[in-house]
Amino acid sequence: MQNEIKKEADVNLYEVGYLVVSSIPEEVVAGEVSKIKEAIEKNGGIIKSDEYPKLRTLAYEMRKAVGGHNYKKYNTAYFGWMRFETEGSSLAEIKKTIDSNDQILRHILVHVPKDEEVILPKSADSSPARVSPKKEVKADAKPISEADLDKTIQELVIE
Repeated sequence: MQNEIKKEADVNLYEVGYLVVSSIPEEVVAGEVSKIKEAIEKNGGIIKSDEYPKLRTLAYEMRKAVGGHNYKKYNTAYFGWMRFETEGSSLAEIKKTIDSNDQILRHILVHVPKDEEVILPKSADSSPARVSPKKEVKADAKPISEADLDKTIQELVIE
C-alpha cells in the first residue's frame, strides 16, 4: 500500500513542445510524432493530450547540424506538443530519445505545475479550444446601485 502511494506521488505531468524539420514530406511527420509517443510510452508515460504538428513560419532562422560540420537552415518547421504523465526518473531517457532524432529541429520538455494541470483535449488534427476569460458586456446594461449590490451579496452569502 505504501509503495503504491509513493508511486502515485512520483508521477507528474510534463509537456514536450517540438519542431520537426520542414525538409521532410508532410506524410513522414506522423512517423516522427510516433517516435516521440513511443519514447514516452516505453518509459511508462501516459499521453494525456497533444496537438499534431502543423507547418509554421519560425520567428527566426534556425540551424541544425547535418553530418558533423554542415548546417542546414530552416525558416519553417512543423510545431506540435504533447502533455503526458510519467515518473520524473523516466525523463532522462525520454529526452535522450528525442535528442537523438535527427528530424527534430528543437524541443523543450517542461514540468507542468499542479495548479496548471488542466488537461487540454487530446487531438490528432485540431487545435484545442481556447477559453476566453473575458465576459461579454451588454451595451444596454444599467449600472447597479450600491444598495442593490449589497442586497445581492447578502443573498449569495451562506452563513
